[in-house]
Amino acid sequence: MKEAKEEWIEEQCFIINKKMTAGSSKKVYSYLKNLSETNQPNASVMSDADG
Repeated sequence: MKEAKEEWIEEQCFIINKKMTAGSSKKVYSYLKNLSETNQPNASVMSDADG
């Protein structure tokens, strides 16, 4: 799994570099936002036997 994530990150960096040379700043921003996004699980309420 770690290798797949590293490969994905390298691919994203390659795409970002390619878009930077083409001058597509909006697309670069969206890729950077996606790359630096942190995953936070949603809080869920656990119910007891009474509901």
